[in-house]
Amino acid sequence: RREMDVLVTEEIPKLKNALSLYAHATKIAWKYEQKSKIEGRVNNSANNGEVKRIDAAFPRTEEERFRLCNSIWDLID
Repeated sequence: RREMDVLVTEEIPKLKNALSLYAHATKIAWKYEQKSKIEGRVNNSANNGEVKRIDAAFPRTEEERFRLCNSIWDLID
């Protein structure tokens, strides 16, 4: 019971805060309801408010994860 209380009162709020911080800093809005692929958008205010879509299959290999990560960083820049 104590572990569940700690999780609910401490850990979950910390995770929500961290996700909010990352979303604000990267300007990424993820579509969490999408379970079959990675989907979202980047609102790039530096480029006249241009919105860029993220639409990718889940990476299966380390190399695919690396490429996907780099492509998302490119969208943010």
